[in-house]
Amino acid sequence: MNGNNSENKGEPLSEKAYLEARKQYDDAELEVSGRYDTWILTLAGGALGLSITFLEKIAPHPQIDTLCWLKWSWVALIVSLLAALTSLVTSQSAIRENRKELDSAIRILKVTAFGDWVRCGQDKNFFSQTDLAFNAKYLEAFERLCQKGLVRHQSTILYRLTGTGFDVARRLKNQSNPQ
Repeated sequence: MNGNNSENKGEPLSEKAYLEARKQYDDAELEVSGRYDTWILTLAGGALGLSITFLEKIAPHPQIDTLCWLKWSWVALIVSLLAALTSLVTSQSAIRENRKELDSAIRILKVTAFGDWVRCGQDKNFFSQTDLAFNAKYLEAFERLCQKGLVRHQSTILYRLTGTGFDVARRLKNQSNPQ
């Protein structure tokens, strides 16, 4: 799964494709989380059960060489557990980053009865059914951002911040949230 689920690479996603891709990332993260739990329980339980059974039933008084091999097997088990966990955590992180990138888009949406409005990310709608001036003001502000080169049109309804736009956004965020 990559950051651009469009078949034509480089083309931005439509609203429908965005929602489908968003759902795919959510489902993929859930699946990876489920596998994580399964791996932990299966490997840890199996290794513990095997070791106890081996020491109890097969070799209650192991030789020193056997204990050495048993210790090496535990080291190998720990290394394999760490590799599996690292892989799963990396997958989860990649899914989150792809979803974050997908959510960062700006869209201009239309409803026949109310006109155009601005949506930023997944859930920031600048829209009012009762105050069309509200919609017009935000759309006008958005158009000014485009004129200043802070936002670039990518497809029918999709817009993205430019490099300068990201710099300005970071500066504004740091001013409003000083650390």
